[in-house]
Amino acid sequence: MITVLDQCLENIPLNPGQTLTQNETNIAVHGQEYDTRNFTGAGAASILENTLNNLEVYNNQFSVQPDISQVSMTMPRSLFENLDTNTKTKDQRISFVIYRKTSFFPTLHKTKLNPEAKTVRKKNSFVISGSVKGQKLTNLTDPIVTTYQPLDSGIKETTACVFWNFTRKSGLGDWSRVGCTYKGITDGVVTCHCSHLTNFAILMVMFIRKFFESLHGEYNILD
Repeated sequence: MITVLDQCLENIPLNPGQTLTQNETNIAVHGQEYDTRNFTGAGAASILENTLNNLEVYNNQFSVQPDISQVSMTMPRSLFENLDTNTKTKDQRISFVIYRKTSFFPTLHKTKLNPEAKTVRKKNSFVISGSVKGQKLTNLTDPIVTTYQPLDSGIKETTACVFWNFTRKSGLGDWSRVGCTYKGITDGVVTCHCSHLTNFAILMVMFIRKFFESLHGEYNILD
């Protein structure tokens, strides 16, 4: 389903200046053509104010407000500098997807909690992803910045910033931390930096001590 959605966002026809936005309870999507010559960054967020379903999209790299965002992503103005010269065109399509229902990314191999284990990990945020049509951007000059307000803030956590890698687990997919760095937590908001942008998702997981093993949720051990 995730792959099909990505393909739809890439292939739906859009006229210059036209945007595609769909905002539902469990998922929100946005697609837009950007002029690479005047690109000043881009961002998207699921806003806490008024309703959890509120989607905001920004046409620069400075407008995202993490303190009122359940989850957000900011793409730097240098994003298109990483494109090959042969693929640089006037217009490039950027898409954002926010998954407010994290079961879209299940832990495919559930690991029962080991009484001897010191820590386990649990998904603890919405999932947000971004992509540029037809491009796989890695080793970015400036990072992709994501922020998260934890779904469960009542537990002291150590945080890992990860993305969904479709190639793991023999193509079934799993979370990976490669290229993503935890930058800290301020006023309850977690910030992550990643050196790549694909249509994979980035999310936060938390460590839970074994005495919390009675809590409900999906847990997995990250390699």
